[in-house]
Amino acid sequence: MHLFFDTPIQNINKYKYNKSIYYFDLYSKNRINSNILRRTRFMECSLVLAK
Repeated sequence: MHLFFDTPIQNINKYKYNKSIYYFDLYSKNRINSNILRRTRFMECSLVLAK
């Protein structure tokens, strides 16, 4: 899975502030893993901001 590189820079704030499961399912295309992906997305966003 290439989760890191499919995250648009301009959507980082949306990932931070919109915590609804539907929003993350929209990007992950996977309801079962939405909780895991939600935690992973926050870490990935912080990595993008750090670069």
